[in-house]
Amino acid sequence: MTGACKLWHLGALEPEWEARFEPKSYGFRPGRGCHDAIGAIYSTLIRKNPQRVWVLDADLMAAFDRIDHERLMAALGTFPARGLVRQ
Repeated sequence: MTGACKLWHLGALEPEWEARFEPKSYGFRPGRGCHDAIGAIYSTLIRKNPQRVWVLDADLMAAFDRIDHERLMAALGTFPARGLVRQ
């Protein structure tokens, strides 16, 4: 897949999926980075009696290389840019 094609797909998928991400997710998200994650962790842990005292760091390298295309298309449903994915 060429760089231009990847950008085309990103433009089709990102608006829909970005809205579904957990607000506390920081990996590979527009406008977010590791320093933002560290700041959020620090802010949570310095509180008096924090409810959460654990952090999950997961490396999903190549996880998206094995996505079932038909299942992905079914999950996309009818969102407006769905047709761009098939190109």
